Amino acid sequence: MPSRTLVVHSDPDILGGTPVFVGTRVPVQSLFDYLEGGETLDEFLRQFPSVKREQADIPVGVATLLAGHDVQTVSGLRWQGLKNGELLERAGGRFDAFITMDRNIKQQQALADRSFGVVLLRAPSNRIEDLRAVVPALIQALDSLRAGEIVRVGA
Repeated sequence: MPSRTLVVHSDPDILGGTPVFVGTRVPVQSLFDYLEGGETLDEFLRQFPSVKREQADIPVGVATLLAGHDVQTVSGLRWQGLKNGELLERAGGRFDAFITMDRNIKQQQALADRSFGVVLLRAPSNRIEDLRAVVPALIQALDSLRAGEIVRVGA
């Protein structure tokens, strides 16, 4: 499997193990605080220039909540402009799981023959406070997910 780029890490020698953006000493919680306080991503990046847009312009909150799992995102991979079918094709052979909030994916895409499983997150929105509630079920689903399987997690 190809190597993956980490966005966030925790090291006991950096801020006592607080999750930070890789290559920085900027806690991920700082991004959440900015966004929850009504600031924009651009303002956060202006205040913390050592954080790259590719590191912060993703659902980084979910990534940090999935300890023990290597998380990649569409924007982090620069796959934002891909249509769903091509996106799934590129994911084949690279990942064990594909996590989405696209409720129509099962009807729009053939998933049974994929080399990875799909987790469909069901939450009121993709805001971190809504997603945080489904993380325990998401981790459980990831631990038992099989290739070609689709599992719904959340409300």
